[in-house]
Parts: sequence; C-alpha cells; structure tokens
Amino acid sequence: MAELESQVALKTIERDYLQTKLDQTQILADKAGVVVLDDPEKWKGRPVVVGERIMSIADPNNIQLEIRLPVTDAISLNHGNEVTLFLDTDPLNPLPFLVNYSSLSRV
Repeated sequence: MAELESQVALKTIERDYLQTKLDQTQILADKAGVVVLDDPEKWKGRPVVVGERIMSIADPNNIQLEIRLPVTDAISLNHGNEVTLFLDTDPLNPLPFLVNYSSLSRV
C-alpha cells in the first residue's frame, strides 16, 4: 500500500509540474482580433527564442489587401476606386475595399 501511495504522490507532483509549465505557455494579447501565423508547420517541435515573433493579431475591422496582377491583366485603378474581393472560402459574402495605392512595377 505504501508503494502505491508513493506512486500517487509522484504522479501528483508530475501533474503539478506540468500544469505549471502549461500555465507558462499561455499567451495573452492586449487587444482582441484574429491570430495570423505565416506557416504553422514551421513551428512544430521548434524551440522559441524570447522576443521572437511567432504570430500577429489582426483586427478584422481594419483590413488591407494587396493585389498583384500580371501586366497582361493589369487594369487602371486610381486612389479611391472601389474594388470587391470574393474569397474562395466565402464567395457569397464579398468584401468591399477602396484603392489606396496603385502602381506598375517590374519584379
């Protein structure tokens, strides 16, 4: 019986230690929004350095869109023109945008 009690005590200590480590992994943001990860696969099993950016918080009410078109598909867009974005994930609810900047550049 004493052996089982010591195993229970050991497992309790291990649980408390792991709970402490889990509590240290909690990430709290100072603002509400949507988490944006550039590539979640690159973080699997990789240690994180203190101060390293691992994600961004995006405000869903303040979105900017960058569109790159080939020269053959380029159209004339001026500051203030309205454009509509149809997402593959939600094609029935298009998003309206206003053009802030437009240019023709070579890559």
